[in-house]
Amino acid sequence: MKKNIFILIVSFCIVFSMSLFSCKESIEESNPFHAEVLYEGYEVREEFLMKNITRNSCFIKLEGQEEYLNTHGEEFSTEYLYILEDEEEETNIFSSFNISIDYKNETLLVYIFTSYVPRPYYVKRSYMDLGVLYIRIMHESMDPFAPGLSAPLQKCLVIKVDKTEKDDVIILRG
Repeated sequence: MKKNIFILIVSFCIVFSMSLFSCKESIEESNPFHAEVLYEGYEVREEFLMKNITRNSCFIKLEGQEEYLNTHGEEFSTEYLYILEDEEEETNIFSSFNISIDYKNETLLVYIFTSYVPRPYYVKRSYMDLGVLYIRIMHESMDPFAPGLSAPLQKCLVIKVDKTEKDDVIILRG
């Protein structure tokens, strides 16, 4: 009887460890286009953010007024994506940009969306399918004692990715 229980426990441990390690993708396999979210080295122009206000986000007017803009209408999109292929496009979006980007081998994405999560985001996965580059972003796990959600905010992420032959880019959240 003890031998049967021992064999059962050992078998369970082997099966569990095999399933755990076989399902885990390496970083290179899950992100072959080396996409990464950049958080430092740039400042986005306020005029650019105002032009790209996202739906339902709490956005304060710029001229020092503490009045919120009504962003609930259909004229506001829930997300905007800009694909920067050269340095000339940087000046329209950034007031300062101190990041070295090799535009021959890299592309810069500026993704603006309405977020209910006040935590930083990271790239979980990138892949190509039928000429479309998909990038899945996730927010960092939260401290169980920290507040989980916030008022809807306009979030602007800058993502650096390897240059590829693509027809389109789609950012997936969650």
